[in-house]
Amino acid sequence: METLLEKDFSHFLTGSYAFGHEELLIGDLMKENLKELWENRDKWRMFRGGFSLENIDTCSTCTLNKKCSLMTCRLRNYDQGNSFYNKPIECAVDYSIAL
Repeated sequence: METLLEKDFSHFLTGSYAFGHEELLIGDLMKENLKELWENRDKWRMFRGGFSLENIDTCSTCTLNKKCSLMTCRLRNYDQGNSFYNKPIECAVDYSIAL
C-alpha cells in the first residue's frame, strides 16, 4: 500500500512521489499542525477527491473505471513528467489481458 503523506528529512510535509517538487509541498510542520495543513491547502484538494473522473484522460470512457484504483493517483503521473490529468501509469487498458 502506498503512503499518501510523507515527511522529508527536515520538517516539511509532502505527498508520496512529490519529493523534489517544491511546488507540491503541503507545508511546514514547525508552523502548522497536520490537520491544518491537510484541510486548508487549496493545491491539495484534488488529492482528496477535488477532481472528477471526466478530468482524467481515458478514464471517463474506460469500461474499467468503476473498478480502477489508479485513477486517484495523480502525484505519480506528475512525478513522471506527465499532467495530473493524463491516463494513470500502469493503466489496465494498456495490458491486453485486462480487456
